[in-house]
Amino acid sequence: MSLFRMPNTIMQNFRVGMDRDVPEFIEIDSTLGYVLNIGGGKKRIEGTFLLDANMGWLAPHIPFDNESVVGIYAYHFFEHLGKELLLKTLIECERVLIKGGVINLVVPWAKSSMAFQDLDHRTFFTEDTFKELFKNAYYGGASIYGQDGPHEWKLDCRSCMLMGITERNIAVVAQLEKV
Repeated sequence: MSLFRMPNTIMQNFRVGMDRDVPEFIEIDSTLGYVLNIGGGKKRIEGTFLLDANMGWLAPHIPFDNESVVGIYAYHFFEHLGKELLLKTLIECERVLIKGGVINLVVPWAKSSMAFQDLDHRTFFTEDTFKELFKNAYYGGASIYGQDGPHEWKLDCRSCMLMGITERNIAVVAQLEKV
């Protein structure tokens, strides 16, 4: 007889119920450096530096040194940025992250009604948006920072899934890693 621990988290239930591999999220270790919460507003995360408009921060420039940040949280923030500002912000995230550092993010899924309910939403995401973005050097190139050529992304979509309780609130939950 095979015994296993009773699932007690959403992810454990998902693994047992789906009987397939689920991408693992890297745990952010704040003892290794700074952890940021960008665009967090009222979503305070213990142990993070909050960077948002209420704190005087405006995207894209992140006021931290190159490779000084181990993790970034961006919960329901990226959808409020237009294409150019989103790309500049991701390049800034890439700049400040250490190698192996991660961005944990949640954005509304483009096919959910939540994506369109807020009139401030400017960019829409599917489960493939970040995978395609980082494979395509066209994004973030000369038009963004006046570079000579395309931007060679150092970010990779480590894991990405759709989560929600009902259709209207399905979100893209992803972890991006600096490789």
